[in-house]
Amino acid sequence: MLFDYESRDCGLTPLTLLTLFRLFLFCEKGKKEREKTICEWPSVPSGPSAFSQLCGVVFLDRTSEQKYKTQNFSSSSSSNGTEGNLTREGSMKRCLIAVCVSLAVCSMVVQAQQAPRPGPEHKRLGVFLGSWSIDGEYKPGNGYGATAGKVNTVERYQWLPGEFFLQMNRDGKASVGDIKHMIIFGYDSAAKKYSGAFFDFMTGGTDSATLNNNGNTWIWSGNGHAPDGKAYQERCTVMVIPNASYTVKCETSADGKSWSPSYEAKATKSKS
Repeated sequence: MLFDYESRDCGLTPLTLLTLFRLFLFCEKGKKEREKTICEWPSVPSGPSAFSQLCGVVFLDRTSEQKYKTQNFSSSSSSNGTEGNLTREGSMKRCLIAVCVSLAVCSMVVQAQQAPRPGPEHKRLGVFLGSWSIDGEYKPGNGYGATAGKVNTVERYQWLPGEFFLQMNRDGKASVGDIKHMIIFGYDSAAKKYSGAFFDFMTGGTDSATLNNNGNTWIWSGNGHAPDGKAYQERCTVMVIPNASYTVKCETSADGKSWSPSYEAKATKSKS
């Protein structure tokens, strides 16, 4: 195996440079008359060994019983030596190309290992994972433009690829008819803020918000537009009992000064 992908440390250490230099000198020996030069890439032991630290970039061992020979040439004895020189020059180029390829692949492995991963703030969103049955109510005069009345929906939360964003899909019935909503939750590590983007697939309504988290309490502060184009501000408080239930209480305002109840609900987590 040329590269040890199990290794987690793939830096160009002095040992790496020394090994590459050995490869160069080894290929240089091909210039000597009738000397056989071999660029070898045998198996590299996996695990936290010295060669694993190099990502198995180069390992030269003439006595190894497991050899993969990329080139085996010898200088031919001709009158002007042209054929032998060309052979040696071609082998040298192959050896140098192999070094470049090794460095390039090792660099890609380093970049992959340094890829960002979800932090503890992202993982806190996981408290909502799963399916929830919702019993709620739109309040009279809500800023959403929805008719007051009962709401019965199912919410399904799942991670998007990479687990940096959480997606919620809501399907059900209300006094306004069918409900099909989606919310994407995320966390901005630079701004140190949670965010939410709401989409109403049945009316075209949207809402964007920031979220604050304090233990099992989440506060949604958003700005949206009703189907008739009227803007509203919204604030919701969500209190979670992990793996059991959560409650939602929302208010809306047209001017950010006068607030009125707009929506309340209780969610119960499905056992399946």
